[in-house]
Amino acid sequence: MQPPAEAGTAADDVAVVTGEIPQAPVAFRPRPVLLAAVEDLEADSGVRVAVVRAVTGMRGVGKTQLAAEYARARVAERWRLVAWVNAEEPAGLLGGLSEVAAALGLEAVDGEAAGRAVRHWLEAGGRRCLLVFDNATDPAVLRPFIPAAGSAQVIITSNENSVRRLGTGVPVDGFTPDDALAFLAARTGLGDDESAGLVAAELGYLPLALAQAAAVIDEQRLGYAAYLGRLRALPAGEMLRAEEAGQYPHGMAAAVLLSIEGVRVSDGTGVATAVMELLAVLSPAGVRRTVIHAAGRQRVLDRTGRPEDLTADVVDRALARLAGASLLTFSIDGTVVTAHRLVMRVIREQAAARNTLTSTCTAAAGLLEELAGTDRLN
Repeated sequence: MQPPAEAGTAADDVAVVTGEIPQAPVAFRPRPVLLAAVEDLEADSGVRVAVVRAVTGMRGVGKTQLAAEYARARVAERWRLVAWVNAEEPAGLLGGLSEVAAALGLEAVDGEAAGRAVRHWLEAGGRRCLLVFDNATDPAVLRPFIPAAGSAQVIITSNENSVRRLGTGVPVDGFTPDDALAFLAARTGLGDDESAGLVAAELGYLPLALAQAAAVIDEQRLGYAAYLGRLRALPAGEMLRAEEAGQYPHGMAAAVLLSIEGVRVSDGTGVATAVMELLAVLSPAGVRRTVIHAAGRQRVLDRTGRPEDLTADVVDRALARLAGASLLTFSIDGTVVTAHRLVMRVIREQAAARNTLTSTCTAAAGLLEELAGTDRLN
């Protein structure tokens, strides 16, 4: 793909997209009020200042999907640049900025130089350019790479309140009760009854938990009351407490466990469960589909003792099943799969309780060692 013309010149017919922008999840429900807060609301004052929005809130409320919705729209409009950078760890941040710099044809000797080059490129113009820093954790690490001038738009998502200092804050909470009921009805096809409200309340109106609940209700043809009974009966009270005590309702972890159990029961191969266990110990920024295919060939995903390798088709069907259960998300080009950090954490805690976490980590390490030095990690 050709890089766009120099910043500030006419290049509407040229578009560069970098990074792993998530696809819209099943039954995605837009949130227009929040989306409007992310839009460029800069007054026409004649002064060009980069527009920076800091989208913050607890995990599971939909911050990344809000940013992704905006990014997907800009891709559809063929903006000159739409760049998605995972900012959770310094290595991922610098790697993502290096990818942006390379796509723009900017020379840089390392990741920090690449980040500065991208910033300067955007400050020289930045019209119809969007830069997303997803899951930022450290404002001090991120600040040197945020353009201060130019016409670019920048979105930063984070569950750290300190990130709000980097731009105009856009706080994100869970669904409203009405939105939660509308989502459940659209996803399950069931009417809005009193039990639906009880399910939504039990899950704290968190979009992530509601998506998993709705998938189980739809797949297993359950009523809201039956699902609520299963949710409340699950002993998941000790999960999600070590780091975020009091933040997450009991139903959050229970919803993940019910989703995993539902996939396990409906998948006779055991591959889908094995995929989620593997993803839970790999990068939260996403894993290339080719790596999961390699795990099938090397029998890392084997749970039945079958002598043959698991083909890419079998693995892809498992991935599709997991996406349908709202346990993972594909990038818009389908090459990368990502599990939500809360989902990963619940699966790891469950594996630790079953004394299987060490063996999963060992298998993942062996897979990565086998793939090291090949293009299958890239």
